[in-house]
Amino acid sequence: MLKAGLITEKQAKQADHQERQKTRKKGVKGREQERKSRADEAKSQIEAQRLADLERAKQENARREAEEARRQESQKRQSTLDSVFKDGQLTHWSGNTRYYYLNGKVVDFLLVKDDVARKLEHGQAAIAMSIYGHAVPVLLNAAAAKTLRDIAPEQLLTFHTEE
Repeated sequence: MLKAGLITEKQAKQADHQERQKTRKKGVKGREQERKSRADEAKSQIEAQRLADLERAKQENARREAEEARRQESQKRQSTLDSVFKDGQLTHWSGNTRYYYLNGKVVDFLLVKDDVARKLEHGQAAIAMSIYGHAVPVLLNAAAAKTLRDIAPEQLLTFHTEE
């Protein structure tokens, strides 16, 4: 402060003198007490920082574990969807009978065989929207439709059950 010109040399000497007087008044025990209190304060700050770092690490670990659980759940869901559409899909259903169903807000129809139309009416088959990126209706057997209803009901277009 002296070099900056904020105080005069006399004021700097007075401040040093007052500091020395305060130190002398405290005595040896006072100075030791002051050193000890500064050391204790530094230790408590270090401990507080350590605890904060530990808490941050716990939160980050919990976040990572939750993200991993969500990723695994998503993979499991996708795997189940793949198996439902692969194993439960009905083949050779094309025919001359129109079977009407609701596709969103649009009434649409499929040309199916008579026996497939009966299966659809009695809940032994269902119509679902394909999960493979194209908006094509797919016919599924009842077991696959029930599984699909549980894991991805938005894909199911029509499925007649007693429930």
